[in-house]
Amino acid sequence: MSTANTNDEITMNAPTERMNAILSTLVNISTGKSGDVQADITGAFPVYLWDAKAATRVTPAKARAALKRFVATARSSHRAGTEISDAHGRNLTLQYRVGGKNPRTTMLWAFVLNSVQQNAKRTAKSEARSAALVAAAANGGVWFAAGVTDKDGNPVQYADEQTARKAWVRQPSNYGANWWEDKGAKAGKLAEAVVSQGTPAKAGKTAKKAATPSVSKAKLVATCKALGVAHTGTVADLRARISNAL
Repeated sequence: MSTANTNDEITMNAPTERMNAILSTLVNISTGKSGDVQADITGAFPVYLWDAKAATRVTPAKARAALKRFVATARSSHRAGTEISDAHGRNLTLQYRVGGKNPRTTMLWAFVLNSVQQNAKRTAKSEARSAALVAAAANGGVWFAAGVTDKDGNPVQYADEQTARKAWVRQPSNYGANWWEDKGAKAGKLAEAVVSQGTPAKAGKTAKKAATPSVSKAKLVATCKALGVAHTGTVADLRARISNAL
């Protein structure tokens, strides 16, 4: 992988394209007039706001301050980031050649910041999952899906019953990754799943359904925030969002 300024066609996946659009908007504002940006720009990298009504009003001074942070993030987070400078307009023209299974030429600054954001999401997700498992262990025990093991053959632990059921259903030997496509059959498939709480479930034997562990709403809200999903609504809403995100 290397930096490049070529005539290659630029290919950006959707997250990188959104990041590039945010950076372009900020650069324009930084040398012009205040404007709206569809992102939270208060952190080390921009975070796209999916709610169109939640756009941030940004002044030229705030745009310059944010761009300075984003330059620092990119420079310190990726080996190709050293190409990025305080010349923000130039940064928008820098290209990057990605190797691996999906070789392509993309925009360097947006690519690096998107990579940082994805790593942060993975870390938050891992930490939230660990916290949820601890909470489950203290409230009746973690959940297991029959036949679902990690690469070492150990039963995989889940923080709640619904997540365990989904894990069982999507196994190739059961209904596979596309199990959810038949909307009318989803509930039946989930009900069929062999799961257990406290000790690993055994394949071929339906485990007794245990009560959902009692976890405070405050903990559920904190977990949703860590996962970057909406954190308002009922306890059932929060549980559903966490289950879908893990």
